[in-house]
Order: sequence, then C-alpha cells, then structure tokens
Amino acid sequence: MAHLLENPAIDLAWWPEGGHLVIAAGVAPAQQVLAVASGKQENITKHRLWSQAKAEQQRTVTSTVWVDGLVLRERYGEFPIPVPDAKPVVINEALKILGLDTVEELVVESGYEGKALWSETHLKAPGKRTGLLSMLEGDTISFDDLPPLPAKTNSFLATSMNLGESYATLRKVIRESMAYGPKEASQQFEGAIDMIPGILGFDPKADLLDHLGPIVVVCDDPEQGFFGTGGTLIVQVKDAEKLRQTFENIFTKINSLAPNQEPLKVYRTKKQGREIWTFEFGDTLHSFGIVIDEKWMVVAFMPQPVEAFFLRMEGKLPKWSKEQLQESGAPVVPEKFTTLGVSSPRVIY
Repeated sequence: MAHLLENPAIDLAWWPEGGHLVIAAGVAPAQQVLAVASGKQENITKHRLWSQAKAEQQRTVTSTVWVDGLVLRERYGEFPIPVPDAKPVVINEALKILGLDTVEELVVESGYEGKALWSETHLKAPGKRTGLLSMLEGDTISFDDLPPLPAKTNSFLATSMNLGESYATLRKVIRESMAYGPKEASQQFEGAIDMIPGILGFDPKADLLDHLGPIVVVCDDPEQGFFGTGGTLIVQVKDAEKLRQTFENIFTKINSLAPNQEPLKVYRTKKQGREIWTFEFGDTLHSFGIVIDEKWMVVAFMPQPVEAFFLRMEGKLPKWSKEQLQESGAPVVPEKFTTLGVSSPRVIY
C-alpha cells in the first residue's frame, strides 16, 4: 500500500484476487473493496445509476462509467485542497468556481450497434449552468447548417458554441481560481491578461471571437494532404469585414516582428476569387492557409484544402452528405445536435 499526493488519508492498494489484479485508491480502499466482496457492504449493482443504465440499454454495451456527483460532494466536498502559500480552499468551493457544483450524475456508455461503434454521455446538472458547464449550452444545429465538407473525409467534429462567451468564461474561471493561489501568482496573471491586447495587437474577444459565429468544424481532407496535412478548421463568420481587419492587424504585427527575410513569411494570393493568406515557415513543406469569406473562415495546414473548400461551395467538387452515414451502417442519424463527431477508424488505421 502506498500514500498518494503526500496525503496520509489517500492510499493506493493492489493485490491478486481470484485470478484478477485488484487496484483500489481512496480512503481505506482495501477495507472498502473487501467489505463489498464479503457482502458486508452493497455492491455496484444496487446503485441507482446501475439500474437506470441497465433499463435504458437497447444495444451491445462494452463499457459503462459513471460519476455520482451527489455522493462525492457529500463525502469529500469539505476536504481541503493542498495549495502552498495560499488561503485554504475545500473541494466544494473549487467545484463552484469551475461551475461543476450542480453536477448530480455523469454516465458514459459505449459499445456496438450493427457495424457501428457508439457512445453516449448523459450529464445531469439541474439549475442554471455556470463556469465550464455554461460552455456546453450551444444552440442546436442541423446538417443543413454545416459547411460543405470533403466527400471522402475520414473524420470530422462539428460543434455549436459561443466562442466569445466561452473565452470570457475561461478567463473568469482562471481568475477566480488564481485568487486561491499565492498572491504574487494572481497578480502576475492579472498583469499578463492586461498585456495580451498589446502583445498580440488585438483583443482576442472583442476583435476576433465576437466576429465569429457559433458553428465550428474540424475535419480532414485526405485528397488535399497526406499524413494529416489535410486537416482543416472551419468557423462560421458573423462580421467578415471586421474579422479581415483583425487579421490585417495580425499580419502587420507579424511582419514587424519577423520580416520576410526571416524564417516566417506571409504571402497573399488570389484563388477562386478570394484572397488566401499563406504562412510559410522556413524551408519546411508545411504552410498554413487562411481565407475569410462572408460566411466561413477556413484555416488549414496547407493552402490546397482551403481552395478545395470554396470549390465545394461553388459545386465544382463533391461534398459529404449525411446519407453517407446511413450507408456506412450508422444506426442513428440525428436531425438536431450541439456536437457531432464522425470518424472511420478502419480507414484512418
């Protein structure tokens, strides 16, 4: 048995049991495991979440994981968090800062349905969501809202979130967390935050994120790159003119720090009636491409996926459709969602 985090109350224990290796961590973990094994304490099948998960399973389940927030806060919420040279803070206070104090249960299940792998996550957090949880409350979107994706994409992740508000939330969470650390560290953080606009040449929220829409997509374009170089970020645009001005300021800042004779070079070219900004790093093969259209901002590891995106917009290249999900054997094709991830592990492998 070993102590964890230099805390004598937290132990890590391991031993062989009936042909299995048992590993347990926590307060008196060995005693708790043995109490369950001997029947002196109720086992996991008596838990309310176990019964709920079993009742809802309609598919082949290979793993089930859950977190009981109510029990964890009741048992460990008043435990102090060891923060050197700072005022004491208990776990419940830290959870409130993070916006996780209302989480009652988190259930994650995964398995198979036909030819498809599936996974579902259920989060129960009654009341107003704050902190990190508030970042999950994006507006629902549909396939019709998505940008044109590569017809042969092997994977993509699409989500809906308010980028400006998410940035402000993260700053708030970090600031409130730093208040419990050493005073000098908190002051240094505040100073660094105040210096960001001056260092970057723009305000990340007001000049960049607030001009972007809620739809964010990351995908690969295997026909326009190799070994991952076809990776593309596509973000919805709210105000293209202001966004372009922000990038003009960024490029001016870059050129002032690294003139074209230095390793970083910035080029402007016209393709498909749009201006592509290309960042070239020394003698490497990689050069980032960026285009800001009226509806979408496209960023890729190479300029080719950017150009291909607008060819798809104009109908000159085929694009991915949700029917491909059905053809591949996906059991469920949702009409509305806030986040959707699709991948083909066989092709990627």
